[in-house]
Amino acid sequence: MIAEVLPGRLAPFDLGDDVLEIGPGFGATTQVLLDVVPKLTVLEIDHASTELLRGKFGDRAEVVEGSGAQMPFGTGHFSAVVCFTMLHLGDRSTSGTSPRNSLSSPRSNRLNGAAGAARSA
Repeated sequence: MIAEVLPGRLAPFDLGDDVLEIGPGFGATTQVLLDVVPKLTVLEIDHASTELLRGKFGDRAEVVEGSGAQMPFGTGHFSAVVCFTMLHLGDRSTSGTSPRNSLSSPRSNRLNGAAGAARSA
């Protein structure tokens, strides 16, 4: 279902050329994003899922093990940050770089729209 619905939901949004997906889990949305964006980095907190993603996608996506609450990326690194499901986001007071700060330009309305569209799928 995700592969059928998500591409159409993402179509109105220009995600740019270097996208971060937070919390890809087993990679269902990652698979769709790989067909839509030129460069994809995924940030996954669960070690087993990280290994699964590395095996599944190889060098098609950069897979980073870490927390969305403690972003291991510099400010302005990505053209867009997407998150379709996240269960592990902690208290903001413990955050390093926030997902919003990882964007190379402010695209919050676009991202909020994409996330809302994905949630309603």
